[in-house]
Amino acid sequence: TLIDGKFEGEPFVSGGTSRPQVTLLAEPIAYGDLNGDGRTDAAVILASDTGGSGTFIFLAAVESQDGAPVNVATLPLGDREQVKSMVIDNGRLVVTMLSHAESDPACCPTLEATRIFQLLDGEWIDIEG
Repeated sequence: TLIDGKFEGEPFVSGGTSRPQVTLLAEPIAYGDLNGDGRTDAAVILASDTGGSGTFIFLAAVESQDGAPVNVATLPLGDREQVKSMVIDNGRLVVTMLSHAESDPACCPTLEATRIFQLLDGEWIDIEG
């Protein structure tokens, strides 16, 4: 569970300072109906730091359940991918991002990509990307 947009786990090693962290990125966030129920949902980006050199990026679908936001689906996008924009159009999520080309160093993706996702039965489906 995120508190104020952040989760921090127990140290990897007893007494250690390195611990898993997940952070909700402030942007981009897309709002619209992802599941066809007529209510506004959100697509958000989460960044996970597991103590190594990578920052793993995830796409999450958030629905309102009893007035509270609930993560209903999460999909890994990759290590240090950069999501530039997201928009929900007719129940589909269009994501513009920078991914890694074969020759890119891990730090610096350069491959511009547009991926289209749909939320089906509680799972993200990559329908174009």
